[in-house]
Amino acid sequence: MDSAKVWDRDAVIHLINTSKPALAKALWTIYQRQTADEQRTQTTNVRNKRGFNSNDAQFLSDVARKLPLYDFNLTDRQMAKVRPMMRKYWRQLLEEIERKGGAVVKSPKRAKAIGRESERAIPRETAPVRREIANPLYGAWTL
Repeated sequence: MDSAKVWDRDAVIHLINTSKPALAKALWTIYQRQTADEQRTQTTNVRNKRGFNSNDAQFLSDVARKLPLYDFNLTDRQMAKVRPMMRKYWRQLLEEIERKGGAVVKSPKRAKAIGRESERAIPRETAPVRREIANPLYGAWTL
């Protein structure tokens, strides 16, 4: 991994979509985040936001378990099925990149939202105090 690269959701998904070795590595990485019991039974037993979800656990665990036997190569059919499933695990992949020392931007939207929250904290002198002033139609509805 390039240490100067800053990883985000789009970069991880792009890598999964374009690189066969990266797809296999991502699958193996998420498989390793499963608990030992989950790996053994190929299910999801613990709701810890780690590893595969319950819908994907059996298939992806089976494919991941066989990766070392085939030098971490996926067949074309496996890639066609695994690739769309692996896109949803981008958050966990970012956590692993960050854990290994990579630069990560978890959510640009969240960064923008935090910026807006800090702007809201500043009192604005131009904001009207009473509803009647804020909305000239307030209270104008009569029957």
